[in-house]
Amino acid sequence: MEADGLWRRTLVLVHVLLLASCGGGGGAGGGESVPPRIPNKPVTEFGYSANAEGVSGARLAGFLSHHQRTDSPYRSEVLDRWGSTPPVVRVASGATAQHVREVRRAVEIINSALPLDYQMTFDPTPREVTQREFGRVTGEYFPGEIVILFTPDTWEGGYAQSSYGREPEIFGRETDLTISGRISVDGDDSYDGSYGRQFYWHRQALIIHEIGHVLGIGGDTWANINHLYPNSIMTYFPGMGIDSTGQGQNSDMIYPLDRDSFLALYTVLRPGMTPAQIDAALAGWTATAYRIQDGFELGDEHLSFGAWSRGVWAESWADYTPSSIPLADNTALTGSATWNGRVAGFEPDGDAVRGDAALTVALDTLDGDVAFNDLKTWTAGVNPATAAGVVWGSGSLSYDIEVTGAWFADSTGEVMGGFVGPNHEGMAGTLERDDLSAGFGGVR
Repeated sequence: MEADGLWRRTLVLVHVLLLASCGGGGGAGGGESVPPRIPNKPVTEFGYSANAEGVSGARLAGFLSHHQRTDSPYRSEVLDRWGSTPPVVRVASGATAQHVREVRRAVEIINSALPLDYQMTFDPTPREVTQREFGRVTGEYFPGEIVILFTPDTWEGGYAQSSYGREPEIFGRETDLTISGRISVDGDDSYDGSYGRQFYWHRQALIIHEIGHVLGIGGDTWANINHLYPNSIMTYFPGMGIDSTGQGQNSDMIYPLDRDSFLALYTVLRPGMTPAQIDAALAGWTATAYRIQDGFELGDEHLSFGAWSRGVWAESWADYTPSSIPLADNTALTGSATWNGRVAGFEPDGDAVRGDAALTVALDTLDGDVAFNDLKTWTAGVNPATAAGVVWGSGSLSYDIEVTGAWFADSTGEVMGGFVGPNHEGMAGTLERDDLSAGFGGVR
């Protein structure tokens, strides 16, 4: 579900950022649809883990604000990143099938580190542009799009340019921040043999690197980023340490520092932040990723739910196949129906929360309520299955919901979900609050 979207800024600004030329890598293609960030698997019992798979808040803050602290001619005084509407990534006209595969794969890899609501989409339809129209100074921007041009040069490099348009604050909320980007990379496909394979991996890394610039990560020779942060796709020579099979410490092309950077940019950080504000926002960021999940089997159907946290931010999820039949059309149900189950999630600081979940619907009006009871919490890092928890808040929460088709939601948008199975045997959904992100599910 979505992270906090309240971005409090009053500055009206259109900023154009030109980033330095870089070198890069290559890779294989994938499907046009991008996978979820968290590869949720069906579960039928509770699971919890706390794994050190990221970087510390201090290192992350230094990396993300380093470009703002240098004397680089490409420096930005404040943090640049796009707003609530993710961009569409496209290739410019003239791209080969190999180019399209590489860009699609780059989008998939970056999306695997972004929150669900901020993942980019890939449109394989070429954007009609000429190389002259794509010039560094006079090039055209396409609002809401990142367009990638493959040049005929064999210089094995690339560059990225971005235009960020900010709207004023309205009713305490920034209306939107759009991003337009143009990226140029070496498009020579004449390489063959083992060197050709290595070149494709190198160019694949370059595409990810340049999109990373457009997403808001600086880095160039003036910033001395290679020496201070060598294990990053954003170094001046990305992908150089990857072998021709793409295996090893950087097998998916991006490092833990890159994953945490993409995630932090689009969760706890906000456009226009200064280095001091970035330091403060990431003070509680932890290298440990906390994950919690639960689920039910319903014959051939399954539903899974849970959440994950990085110590200052949490996100809920629910994985299920919604019923194709509206609840109102289920003639086998009369009066009211109740689904009982469980809820599992995190507070933003990583403290786990578990409890019971119950959804009741009056079938004549399709109104109902979701109740979360016996809510308990555990300190971050403590497995709820192995220790007793303490009461969370008042121990319960309740929401009035309305059913539409095979879906349900409350009026605030904090609770959203759907029904599972041909006869609506199950239900699953997410609960998103400032103090709790949780998934829930149950059976009738």
